[in-house]
Amino acid sequence: MGFNYLVSCLTLLLFSQPLMANDSSLMAEIKLHPVIFLVSITLIIIVLATMTRTLQLLRSRGHKQFRQLKRERNKTQTNLAIIDKHILLVNTDQTGKVTKVSSAFCEQTGYSREQLKTGTLQCLLTEKNSALVLQQRYQEARQKGFVSVETQEKNAYGGLYWVKLQIEPQYDGNGNLIGYTEIREDISTQKKLEELWMTDQLTGLFNRSRLDELFDAELRRANRYGTHFSILLLDIDHFKQINDTQGHLVGDDVLYAAAKLLQENIRDVDILGRWGGEEFLFILPNTNQSEALILAEKLRNTLRDHPFTPVNKLTASIGISSFTAGVDADELFKRADDALYRAKAKGRDRVELGMVSIPNPNEQNRDRSA
Repeated sequence: MGFNYLVSCLTLLLFSQPLMANDSSLMAEIKLHPVIFLVSITLIIIVLATMTRTLQLLRSRGHKQFRQLKRERNKTQTNLAIIDKHILLVNTDQTGKVTKVSSAFCEQTGYSREQLKTGTLQCLLTEKNSALVLQQRYQEARQKGFVSVETQEKNAYGGLYWVKLQIEPQYDGNGNLIGYTEIREDISTQKKLEELWMTDQLTGLFNRSRLDELFDAELRRANRYGTHFSILLLDIDHFKQINDTQGHLVGDDVLYAAAKLLQENIRDVDILGRWGGEEFLFILPNTNQSEALILAEKLRNTLRDHPFTPVNKLTASIGISSFTAGVDADELFKRADDALYRAKAKGRDRVELGMVSIPNPNEQNRDRSA
């Protein structure tokens, strides 16, 4: 017996009550089939109860799904709020114009959302050709799928900070470029630690550990590409006497002033560091022996002619070594060291060129402090 049939029976019974009351034959017929009547009523009650229970279950399930969707929405909103507060995130269109930025990005840069959305991120770049740098980054991101770079940026107040930047292009369903997503990580603290690790605390120049790395890198470059470079090893003459007569504080001041003067008289591509004590090492890319000799004489004369207070005069001895194919780092440095020792032995305040090194039995007894 189907549900529609039961409903029809119930409807008939309900609407036939007045008729049954006045029609004895119908009443008699019903009385003749009481079992069918009771079964019909029972089934209808069961169906109605089942429908009611089903509606309750559907309503409960709907409420449960609604609560779950609400929790998911709240969780998503919480995650988005965390991202907005802590992640340096910015979106741009295909031309590089800013379309969306996080609160963390605004706080880091010092610019408001309205200010950033009026243009591109060119205002953050420290390079003079900032527009070209941006376009090159976007082009590389399109070609490779992403670009990652560590760079220094400036905020709205002129302050500098370091970030690790990653750019990824974004496409629509048809594969058309719609813009770029940029995520930045502030690595200023990391860079500061690196700077402390590789910097001589007295002079502010590279320390010996960093010089070793840069020396090896330049040597590998020369061997691979056939380029040339030279190194200078400079030692300040009679520096021990300054410490003994004037004191170590004066000696430190003289070293700092000498380091600053030397740094001001070399090229931007040249590398200068404190090798130890009063010795300085220069790494000169793309510089042959003749060019290195010219620079060495310039540095020697500059130090000699500069008035250092309270020291009246300061001189230095310099040894030069230039790269030749097949020479390793130890041999290259030894040539400069031997040349420096010869400059000391010949009266100081002079420059000597490095030659092929020859084992020296008195090497351990060298004294440059006098």
